[in-house]
Amino acid sequence: MLTLKTFLDRLDTTTDIFRSATDILHAESLQVGELQPGYAELYQSLHDYSFFIEKNFSDSINLESIAAKAHVSKFHFIRLFKKYYGRTPNQYLQEVRIENAKKLFKKGKTTDLVCTSVGFTSKTSFISLFKKLTATTPSSWQNKRAILKNK
Repeated sequence: MLTLKTFLDRLDTTTDIFRSATDILHAESLQVGELQPGYAELYQSLHDYSFFIEKNFSDSINLESIAAKAHVSKFHFIRLFKKYYGRTPNQYLQEVRIENAKKLFKKGKTTDLVCTSVGFTSKTSFISLFKKLTATTPSSWQNKRAILKNK
């Protein structure tokens, strides 16, 4: 029998797998013949940037310097990133931060510690975004996980 705790753990794993599968599908859909000259490097920059976000989500990330490395304007980079990933770089960063916050909550960390650990300077902003993306507050999410863990 599948318990709710097992289901939620599998859901987290499935989310990670889905994110990887989405990256592969996007990469596979870009046929080299379809790309204009110079775009292969640009799409590689988009992929590199998403990887950079996943590894440096807790730091302050400067999109302008990343776009400059890709030799495009910040706004063009945002448009391309959204076309490629289906969300803006900032939305992607927020999702990565909240997913990592959930992992820290699973380890029993406090909201204050999690907030600063995933790159937020404002606890209010963190709680607001967490609620927006998960439809529950951090404390409610922790309480549900604690109940599931005790079952």
